[in-house]
Amino acid sequence: MAESANGGAAARSKGRKTLKFEGLALKLPAKLPFKVLRHLGSGAGAEDVVGVLTAIVGDEQMDKVWDLDLDLDRGQDLVGAVLEQYGLTTGESPASQKS
Repeated sequence: MAESANGGAAARSKGRKTLKFEGLALKLPAKLPFKVLRHLGSGAGAEDVVGVLTAIVGDEQMDKVWDLDLDLDRGQDLVGAVLEQYGLTTGESPASQKS
Protein backbone atom coordinates (compact mmCIF):
# COMPACT_ATOMS: atom_id res chain seq x y z
CA MET A 1 0.00 0.00 0.00
CA ALA A 2 2.83 2.40 0.80
CA GLU A 3 4.28 1.95 -2.68
CA SER A 4 1.08 3.07 -4.38
CA ALA A 5 0.85 6.08 -2.06
CA ASN A 6 4.41 7.13 -3.01
CA GLY A 7 3.72 6.53 -6.69
CA GLY A 8 0.61 8.66 -6.42
CA ALA A 9 2.56 11.54 -4.91
CA ALA A 10 5.10 11.36 -7.72
CA ALA A 11 2.35 11.34 -10.34
CA ARG A 12 0.65 14.34 -8.73
CA SER A 13 3.85 16.37 -8.70
CA LYS A 14 4.39 15.72 -12.43
CA GLY A 15 0.90 16.92 -13.34
CA ARG A 16 1.04 20.18 -11.40
CA LYS A 17 -0.55 23.26 -12.87
CA THR A 18 0.80 26.78 -12.71
CA LEU A 19 -1.38 29.86 -12.37
CA LYS A 20 0.06 33.35 -12.74
CA PHE A 21 -1.78 36.06 -10.85
CA GLU A 22 -0.61 39.60 -10.05
CA GLY A 23 2.97 38.60 -10.91
CA LEU A 24 2.92 35.55 -8.62
CA ALA A 25 3.24 32.07 -10.14
CA LEU A 26 1.27 29.62 -8.00
CA LYS A 27 1.93 25.90 -8.31
CA LEU A 28 -1.33 23.98 -8.08
CA PRO A 29 -1.76 20.24 -7.62
CA ALA A 30 -2.89 18.28 -10.68
CA LYS A 31 -6.10 17.28 -8.90
CA LEU A 32 -8.16 19.07 -6.29
CA PRO A 33 -7.05 17.82 -2.85
CA PHE A 34 -9.65 15.91 -0.83
CA LYS A 35 -8.92 18.13 2.22
CA VAL A 36 -10.64 21.01 0.39
CA LEU A 37 -13.93 19.42 1.45
CA ARG A 38 -13.19 20.43 5.07
CA HIS A 39 -13.67 24.04 4.05
CA LEU A 40 -16.89 23.77 2.08
CA GLY A 41 -20.18 24.56 3.83
CA SER A 42 -23.62 23.25 3.05
CA GLY A 43 -25.37 26.63 2.78
CA ALA A 44 -25.00 29.38 0.21
CA GLY A 45 -21.94 31.47 1.00
CA ALA A 46 -20.83 29.09 3.77
CA GLU A 47 -17.46 28.26 2.19
CA ASP A 48 -14.25 29.01 4.06
CA VAL A 49 -12.63 30.68 1.05
CA VAL A 50 -9.25 31.22 2.73
CA GLY A 51 -9.28 27.59 3.92
CA VAL A 52 -10.10 26.34 0.42
CA LEU A 53 -7.30 28.39 -1.12
CA THR A 54 -4.81 27.35 1.56
CA ALA A 55 -5.75 23.67 1.13
CA ILE A 56 -4.97 23.98 -2.56
CA VAL A 57 -1.82 26.15 -2.60
CA GLY A 58 -0.34 25.29 0.82
CA ASP A 59 0.83 27.50 3.66
CA GLU A 60 4.07 28.68 2.05
CA GLN A 61 2.39 29.91 -1.14
CA MET A 62 -0.50 31.33 0.88
CA ASP A 63 2.01 33.56 2.69
CA LYS A 64 3.03 34.91 -0.73
CA VAL A 65 -0.63 35.50 -1.60
CA TRP A 66 -1.04 37.55 1.60
CA ASP A 67 2.05 39.54 0.60
CA LEU A 68 0.22 40.65 -2.56
CA ASP A 69 -2.05 42.74 -0.30
CA LEU A 70 -5.05 42.23 -2.59
CA ASP A 71 -8.35 43.98 -2.09
CA LEU A 72 -11.43 41.80 -1.61
CA ASP A 73 -12.44 41.88 -5.26
CA ARG A 74 -9.00 40.79 -6.48
CA GLY A 75 -8.89 38.11 -3.79
CA GLN A 76 -12.18 36.74 -5.08
CA ASP A 77 -10.77 36.87 -8.61
CA LEU A 78 -7.80 34.78 -7.44
CA VAL A 79 -10.01 32.17 -5.77
CA GLY A 80 -12.17 32.02 -8.90
CA ALA A 81 -9.11 31.59 -11.13
CA VAL A 82 -7.76 28.78 -8.94
CA LEU A 83 -11.09 26.94 -8.82
CA GLU A 84 -11.49 27.39 -12.58
CA GLN A 85 -8.35 25.28 -13.02
CA TYR A 86 -10.41 22.38 -11.65
CA GLY A 87 -13.56 23.11 -13.63
CA LEU A 88 -15.31 24.77 -10.67
CA THR A 89 -16.68 28.21 -10.01
CA THR A 90 -17.02 29.97 -6.67
CA GLY A 91 -20.05 28.72 -4.78
CA GLU A 92 -19.89 25.30 -6.47
CA SER A 93 -18.73 22.20 -4.61
CA PRO A 94 -16.79 19.37 -6.25
CA ALA A 95 -19.77 17.05 -5.61
CA SER A 96 -21.96 19.16 -7.90
CA GLN A 97 -19.80 18.15 -10.87
CA LYS A 98 -21.15 14.58 -10.60
CA SER A 99 -24.73 15.51 -11.52
